Amino acid sequence: MSEGNGNAAEMWKTLRLGEICERIDYGFTASADYSIRELRFLRITDIQNGNVDWNTVPGCRISASEIEANRLRDGDIVFARTGATTGKSFLLEHPPGAVFASYLIRLRAKREIDPQYLSLYFQTPDYWNQIHAGARGGAQPNFNASMLASLHVPVCALEEQRRIAARLREQLSILVEARVALEAQLAAAESLPAAHLRAVFQSEEAKLWPRQRLDEVAQIVNGYGFSESLQGRTDLPFPFVKVSDMNAEGAKVFVTKAANTVDEALLRQLRARTYPAGTVIFPKVGGALLTNKKRVLGVEATFDNNVMGVVPLQAESEWIFRWAQTIDLRTLANVQALPSIRQSDVAALEIPMPDAEIRHAIAARLDAEFCAANALHTAIVAKLAELEKLPAALLRAAFSPAG
Repeated sequence: MSEGNGNAAEMWKTLRLGEICERIDYGFTASADYSIRELRFLRITDIQNGNVDWNTVPGCRISASEIEANRLRDGDIVFARTGATTGKSFLLEHPPGAVFASYLIRLRAKREIDPQYLSLYFQTPDYWNQIHAGARGGAQPNFNASMLASLHVPVCALEEQRRIAARLREQLSILVEARVALEAQLAAAESLPAAHLRAVFQSEEAKLWPRQRLDEVAQIVNGYGFSESLQGRTDLPFPFVKVSDMNAEGAKVFVTKAANTVDEALLRQLRARTYPAGTVIFPKVGGALLTNKKRVLGVEATFDNNVMGVVPLQAESEWIFRWAQTIDLRTLANVQALPSIRQSDVAALEIPMPDAEIRHAIAARLDAEFCAANALHTAIVAKLAELEKLPAALLRAAFSPAG
């Protein structure tokens, strides 16, 4: 940080953390003991999402001579010095009687430094850049007390620190409230498709519709084995769809491409056939079927033997697909170690079959409702993404001369 950029800048100095802390020290090694409740033993694992539930923090055995040196006080900041959480810190506010473990470093600021100000600085991009530049250990990074003491911290007058901290806490609190509200909106948007389907297929009107076995209006088909030695071609005319292709980008409804393709010669070698666009497919074995995903072939294709398909005959693909979205595949699976669905059980399902004109009208309405729900979902996700950028921007601005 440069100095001399006007009156605002002249209020600021850049100091090392060791210059502004009364103590920077390690905790001690002990065994957690849940039978001891008088003196809590704070560990890295007790700090989750910036909070500590002291009711779940165990005690430990410690000699009387060690208690005072290791006791945590109001305003202390504990810092994770190793592992995936290296660099994360936590400001203690009115802690119960507690000491801290050796994988933590305790910072105690001098009187001219506001602990809340310092704790907020430890969330800034500038702070994290210093941590990432200095941490050692690669996959298991670590940071020691002397490295921590050498970090640079922008410092202004105590009253200004308190003003900055109060303003930032208010702003960040507002952002948290906004995030919670957007996440609630997102959950509501994600529930809309299921609500639209219930409004159709669980309606009073639907109870009066005639029903037919699924195999009376469609053909229930299984996929084919695909030897690894024959896989790898991507330039042939027919996609060979696997469950993994159903998770690919752009395959939320229609599957139009796959990681492997086949041609007529390969189909003959596999003793396989293709199925028309509009075939409804879903996983039929293993954990994948528990995800309840259903997709529609957007092009003529075939699929592997972990997939089952419903080829429309007397009912439209759109109608079968929307109805299939109301079926919980888990209720069809056997209870063996490797769950699977039998072709005969799918064939025996009863599908509602109102007049074709009604089916067409409902399918069109559902398409419009699903499109609107998807647009709403996309808009909320975009707002959340923008919101996630704001804390860093606020923190960056606050800890600068112009802040």
